[in-house]
Amino acid sequence: MTTLTILPLLLALAGTASAQQAPAPVAVPTAPDADIVVQHRTDAAIARMVDAMTQTRHGFQVARWNEAICPLVLDLDPLHTALIDERIVAVAKSVDVPVATKPCAPSVVIVATADADALAKALVDQHPGLFGDPAYGIRHGNTITDLKASRPVRWINATRTGGADSRRIGAGNALNTYNGGSRIAHTTRENTVLSLVIVDTARLSHITWGQLADYLSLVTLANPALSVAAPDSVMSIFATRDAGGRGPAGLTPADTALLQGLYRSDSSLGSGMQRAQIADQIKKARKP
Repeated sequence: MTTLTILPLLLALAGTASAQQAPAPVAVPTAPDADIVVQHRTDAAIARMVDAMTQTRHGFQVARWNEAICPLVLDLDPLHTALIDERIVAVAKSVDVPVATKPCAPSVVIVATADADALAKALVDQHPGLFGDPAYGIRHGNTITDLKASRPVRWINATRTGGADSRRIGAGNALNTYNGGSRIAHTTRENTVLSLVIVDTARLSHITWGQLADYLSLVTLANPALSVAAPDSVMSIFATRDAGGRGPAGLTPADTALLQGLYRSDSSLGSGMQRAQIADQIKKARKP
């Protein structure tokens, strides 16, 4: 099964969803600033954040987009479709993730529907082959259970193991040593090849368009665990809302530093060393 055979199934299911009223729009924040400051996190807390924000299968390297992404937002009105699409593209470009020129084969598919539970169940029940191909990292841990669990936004990312290619390591910004030691490279790297996100439009009250667009950008570019809700991350907006607060307006300095670290790290390293490089990037962004 290839990405090209997976996509028609996803798009056919997505076509059953209908456009729904979404939250009132607000201005979307600009692309992340180059000067990032991350405060109030210990080294241990940073390590936990990196682990939670970079899911990977046991024994596999940390996956990321190494080829051009092509976003597709379904079942929102044209204004908000463009808003989310443009924000994902802007964040991707800010961390040197290539973006395909449209028209292109969608690789980041975001479906908005008021019947998200039914869509997720249909995806799992009607197309179990999507989750059983050992060549793709779409089934690991409790992915199916998590996908069927009701929540405002849920996602799955498919990965594929490929040959290591130093030309796409952080646009020349890779860190080639680790704690003063030698760089230990693999002959492989883990490539994200598909991201599917289901947005429940019935559960977006008191969430702004800026928050949602940045949340989706982080989800599709980093593939965090669905349970992540750190207070200094845009991932906390739903938990904060449910507690009566507002949460971050968009990507936080910690989020941006994590994305920078992920895409500047050496994708040919093992997951432990790669995560150490990502953590180092976040530590460098902390206020002295």
